[in-house]
Amino acid sequence: MMKRDLKDVTREYASDLRRSGEKKMKGEHVVEILTRQHGGRYPVAMNDGTRPTVCGALREALGKAPYDKLCLPPKKGDFIVPELPSDAAPDVVAAPPSLKALYTRFPDNAADLLRDGALLVQLLNPAEVSTVLHQLSTQKTDKKAPRRLDHSQGNGYAGEYADLTKPLPDLLQRCQDAARKWLIDHAGPLCEVKRKEKRGGTDVTVTMSGKDALDKSKALLLRYGLGGINFAHRDSCGDFQALLLLSQPGVDYTGGEFYLADANPPFETQPFPFAAAGELLLFRGRQGHGAVEWKHGMQEVKAGSAKVTRRVAVGFFQ
Repeated sequence: MMKRDLKDVTREYASDLRRSGEKKMKGEHVVEILTRQHGGRYPVAMNDGTRPTVCGALREALGKAPYDKLCLPPKKGDFIVPELPSDAAPDVVAAPPSLKALYTRFPDNAADLLRDGALLVQLLNPAEVSTVLHQLSTQKTDKKAPRRLDHSQGNGYAGEYADLTKPLPDLLQRCQDAARKWLIDHAGPLCEVKRKEKRGGTDVTVTMSGKDALDKSKALLLRYGLGGINFAHRDSCGDFQALLLLSQPGVDYTGGEFYLADANPPFETQPFPFAAAGELLLFRGRQGHGAVEWKHGMQEVKAGSAKVTRRVAVGFFQ
């Protein structure tokens, strides 16, 4: 079974759109088409490559006038992304764990990660999570504006992510360093990575080793509110990524499950739900056992028992 051709799916969608006359933003139309191409099993995010291809094919199938009529102008969602919790005590950990101590909290081998594509590790205890949250409350993010997950962007909804400036807060830096060392020690040879960088104002493609990709990667602060969702996508990173949860499931939020999705038929998904704040999820961001091509995403965030719904995490190796 092969994945259907994107232009064929677009023409089918255009035929249905003529009958329904449903108006949506371009990003929403593109997500609908990409989701159909993936069997409707999970919502698929738009990217810089698929947007012009799909929009061009849809314009051709509908005709310019109907296309312009059925595509609404972009509009920002009216959601509010919650701030970091303000009640984290500043001195809850007298002696934060060392890099060596954090490293011992990982398993002895990476068999589960390599077989299943993801692995959950209880890396921080509640007091240590509070320390990280407090340190993040004073940490600057990159000067670039945070990127929103919004229907107009075709990537999700009710969320926001921002690059964290270096150096990271000390405990967070130790978490990243411990995860990096464990991956290099246990995950086997890391593949070369090709990624785009700006040099002299020009986009260039740079090839680097898997180890260098980990060294030069970014950390992101990810915040979601009620209704937050992250459509399935693939980042231009190396073999592995990690996600440190800083919110308590069941209290701060429910739902919001991370999942890996097979990018090809039968488009199966595998959820990896967090059980507690302080868990680190290590996952394969591109390809898994048996050359499975993976995307990853997050299901909708719903209310927990707390007054404010928030799902806060830090992404490593982005």
